Amino acid sequence: MTEKIATLIVDDYDYFRKILSEYLLGIDFISVIGETKNGTEAVVAVEKLKPRLIIMDTGVPTMDGVLAYDIIKTRNPDIKIIFCNMYEINPFGSSGLGKSEICISKDRLFEELPPVIEKVKKEMGL
Repeated sequence: MTEKIATLIVDDYDYFRKILSEYLLGIDFISVIGETKNGTEAVVAVEKLKPRLIIMDTGVPTMDGVLAYDIIKTRNPDIKIIFCNMYEINPFGSSGLGKSEICISKDRLFEELPPVIEKVKKEMGL
């Protein structure tokens, strides 16, 4: 059996978190270990739950996804983060600011997520 990728979902909409969680349950190598509704909770959850993958909305309240990203990656550089948002905007601008994370528009998330997750799986050596 393949090792499962412990995954944290970060989005302020309960319904979206539920749908995404149910979707991810159908992927045999993904294990959803937690959900949070804002960036502050995400930072705390990462320390507690130790996910290897985070799927995070960039526009979550209290601390946006980009700031949460900076804190999480500083403390846990090996965590992979897939951003999603309602817009086709890379949260790091056109330069990417040297950040290599992926950003997917929510309207195409379920279409584009499978190959992205496969890529993450390979990067993790699974």
